Amino acid sequence: MKIVVLGGLGYQGKAAVIDLLRSPEVTAVVCADARLDGLESFAALEGCAKLRPVPVDAADAQGADAAIDLLPIRFMPAAFEAAIAARVPLVSTNYAHGLGHLDAPARRQGVTLMPECGLDPGIDLVIIGN
Repeated sequence: MKIVVLGGLGYQGKAAVIDLLRSPEVTAVVCADARLDGLESFAALEGCAKLRPVPVDAADAQGADAAIDLLPIRFMPAAFEAAIAARVPLVSTNYAHGLGHLDAPARRQGVTLMPECGLDPGIDLVIIGN
């Protein structure tokens, strides 16, 4: 699987990239971020050959099996719209404020969008059965 991590050099992003690099099912990890400072911290990790850093570019999601949105919330609508356009399923840790209008376009494209999938928000909603 090829996974794109949007915001891959933030705190959550680094943790996600490390987990993905360790996964034998993942063949490529695209670490997309506005700045690539700190990328050298991955150099010594097992699986680092699977890592491909790119400046944030929604077009790079083409051909991905899934994308993880760990960008600041102000970029969430653009990330979701890019996922629909690229026909790539997307998981986000952010709350889905005002994104209901993207449900129909996502369904038409056959794209799964999963907001609120972090530890908080996310796991707390699962625990309470919401």
